[in-house]
Amino acid sequence: EVATLWALHVDITSGQILQQLHVTEFQTWGEMTRIFTWSSARQTFYYLEANFTAPAPSAGRPITLSRVDANTGGCTASIVSGATNFPTGFDFIESLDRIFMATEAYDGSKMTGYLYYSVDPVSAKATLLSSSSNQGPFAYAGYFHTTSTGDGSTLYRLGYADPTTSTGPGIGFTEVSNPSATTRWNTDVPVPSGHDFYISGNPFG
Repeated sequence: EVATLWALHVDITSGQILQQLHVTEFQTWGEMTRIFTWSSARQTFYYLEANFTAPAPSAGRPITLSRVDANTGGCTASIVSGATNFPTGFDFIESLDRIFMATEAYDGSKMTGYLYYSVDPVSAKATLLSSSSNQGPFAYAGYFHTTSTGDGSTLYRLGYADPTTSTGPGIGFTEVSNPSATTRWNTDVPVPSGHDFYISGNPFG
């Protein structure tokens, strides 16, 4: 839960906080706050969360898209249309003006995999791109961290193949350009001597 949320303007050279704005009207919907994604053009943070403050409807938990204005601290929210249930990963791509999102997929009460969407940040309309199971290499594919900047067709997950046991360090590539997603796991990710495995990463180029 979040008692108070702040939007900070920070000098990246000195680390000095230049401005601190209290964010109003932000809701966590019963979940812990995760990393926001960012639009430089709109100076806006985006956040997606399912509603865990009430029993899950038969159609799935509604998802809220929150938009935090970095210059005012104001927050506006919209219910996402076309998608439901817990967003396991999301990332905004400026050049495409879309948020790429994965959610848990269910058959009744049993989680069976992930659904992958692109979301319009203005209308909050989700478009289904692809789907996968949650077995084998797909077990944690929905927990991606970032997206290919060219066309949004590849989702990247840097971490462990099995996060529950911290085994199989590497990077996963999930292709969502076709209705059935494909995932491959690359363990050839060198780590500097004396350091644990990476916990985050961003694509460049």
